[in-house]
Formats: sequence, C-alpha cells, structure tokens
Amino acid sequence: MRSGGSSVLFSLAALAFAACSIDLSALQRTDAGFNPAIDPDAAAAGSAGTGGTGGSDAGPPTAGTSGMGAAQSGTGSAGEPSKNGESGKSSSPPVAGADGGAGAPAPVAGSSGSSPPPPPAAGAPALEPEPTGNPPKTCGLPGLPCCTPGSQCDVGACLRGKCTPYGGYYGKTEACSAAPCTSRNAYTAGCVCPSGFTDTLLWQELRACDAGGSGVTEVRSCTAGRTPGIAFGGAWVQGPDGNCTISCLAPNPLTGQCTCPAGTAQVSMNVDIPIASCPNAETTLQMCTDGAGKPVNFGGAYAVSQTASFGCGAANPLTDECSCPEGATTPQSLHVGSWSIFVCNL
Repeated sequence: MRSGGSSVLFSLAALAFAACSIDLSALQRTDAGFNPAIDPDAAAAGSAGTGGTGGSDAGPPTAGTSGMGAAQSGTGSAGEPSKNGESGKSSSPPVAGADGGAGAPAPVAGSSGSSPPPPPAAGAPALEPEPTGNPPKTCGLPGLPCCTPGSQCDVGACLRGKCTPYGGYYGKTEACSAAPCTSRNAYTAGCVCPSGFTDTLLWQELRACDAGGSGVTEVRSCTAGRTPGIAFGGAWVQGPDGNCTISCLAPNPLTGQCTCPAGTAQVSMNVDIPIASCPNAETTLQMCTDGAGKPVNFGGAYAVSQTASFGCGAANPLTDECSCPEGATTPQSLHVGSWSIFVCNL
C-alpha cells in the first residue's frame, strides 16, 4: 500500500512537471530582449524593431536600472536562455545598468530617438550684418548745413549756416568818399565778401558819385567751389584788348578761364563800356547758370535792355524771363546803362 501510494504520488509529480515544461515560446512578448551570443538572428531582428516600454518577462529590473525594458531601443539585452534551450525566453531579471548590447545608453523615456542640433560653440563670433553702403551726407555739401567743428564744407564755404559756392556780388567806387559802396553785398551788407569766399574783380566802369564828381567803379564777385547740380556757375568777362580783339578780360574763378562749368548755360549781358580806340567792340558779362540746378542761395540773373523786344535783353534761366524766382530779395543792380543788369539773391 505504501509502495502503491508512492507510485501514485510519483505519477502526479510527473504530470505536473510535464505541464510546466510546455513550450511557451509562442507566447513570447515582441519587446523581449535577445542574447546575441546565443541567437544572433533574433538579436538582429530585435535591433530593427521599435522599442517597447516594458522590461523582461522575468520581473521588474533590479536597483539602478532606468525602469524601461532593455529592448526599448530595438537592441535590448537578452535574459538567460531557459534550460530547455528556448531562445529569447528570460529566466532572470535584466542586469542593472545594461546598455542594450550596442554600447550606447538607452534614450530618455518619451524621446523620438533623434538628437537635437548641437548648440553653437562657446565664444563663436556673431554673424556680421550685410553692408548697406555709406549713409547719405547730412552736412558739408551745397545746400546742407556746415559740418562741425569749425563750420566746414566739402564744397563751397559756410554762409549763414549752410554750404554754398555763391557769396554774392558787390560794387564799390572808392573815389566817391561820401558813399563808396555803390552796390552792397546781400550777405555782408557792405562792399566785402563773406569769410571763406574768393574776391574777384569782374570789370571796371566810370560812374558818377552821389555828392558830385565821378570815379571808377569795380564790380566784384564772391565765389567758393563748384559742384554739378547747383544753379550758380560763376561769371566771366570778355572784351577788346589793346588791339581791339575780343579776348578774356576776367576769367571765371570757378574754371580759371573764360568758360562756364559743364552743365551751365552761358547768358551774355552787355556791360556798355565805351572804348574810344575800339568803337565797335563790346564788353560783355557772361553769367553761368544751371536752369535745372539747385538754387541754394543764388536765384540767377537777368538784364533789361532798352532796345530789346519787351525790354528783356537776357532772361533769367531760372524763370525764363527777366525776373527773379519766388523767395528772392529785391533784385540787386550791378550795372545801369542801355543794359541794366540785375542779380537775384535768395
């Protein structure tokens, strides 16, 4: 009876062992790890798969692990093979700190697996902005304020806070002691040029004094530099020389000869200086003006003639008639005769 009972117990134990040895490989989780040393094909398949979120089937990881299955990265570490040689079946928890078999740390939970762009190197120079060219001039050119310090001008000279090539005209008769300044400069209120301008004699003529008598009057110009696009282009005088040949009597201070600067028109005005030895020769003032140029403080010039039709002997290029442009002061008289010459100051 005792041997029979033992036989029954042995049979029951054998049945239980057989039940425990049922092949469970078909129930293996897809995210379980593999041991590449035992099953390299399974390890390769695992490296191509997507990571899971759990650990091995054998239970929770030991202390020190990240709490994520080693197969999450697709190359997870494998547990020990089962005693019956079944591949991929873990019989023990994963080793603490396992690197997934690839030598790289497991990614942080929730990451997409892509690495962020590296930050710029420490101390790297900032990108320089693209050049925008030189800024426009705000001082130093005709019509613009004078530059500081010292009221400097790139072209022209500083007059009343602005740069200009035109410093006015004036006429003086030193023999007339009571009133030697016969035509005052609009910018100095006397017979003198503003500071920084060149004083040039244009012509001389005989004139009666207000208190009686007469004297030689000098008509002079005040100039400083020339730039294209400005209305004022200077003036010059031509007339008979000792042989009664028309020649250059007073060159234009802006060109150094009896010419007008490029871009300006030459306006001829008769000065009426009779020369007994040359009765048929005329002396003329050639005023250089750019009708399309910036006036700055020069408003052009014109001449009224007693013999010309409608009385206009030489029209002002800035108005196309014998007049001054809007904003000019009272026309300044430079010569009175059969041709009365007037200059416009702004």
